[in-house]
Amino acid sequence: MHINKESIEEIDKEREQENLRKVEAALFIAGKFMSLQELVALTDVNPILLKNVLESLSEKYKDS
Repeated sequence: MHINKESIEEIDKEREQENLRKVEAALFIAGKFMSLQELVALTDVNPILLKNVLESLSEKYKDS
């Protein structure tokens, strides 16, 4: 299997989407405020990436 820059970018994008779905599901199911530590424990998403995911979700739902 040959891995090129596009393959790596595609894998990264898929991981970002998976992290977004995990965090969104955790927040939906919890139905309450959750600390970063709780979200990391539930989703196994790196805290630095988690902050980016939360920013993306905030942007996604800002007009909802």
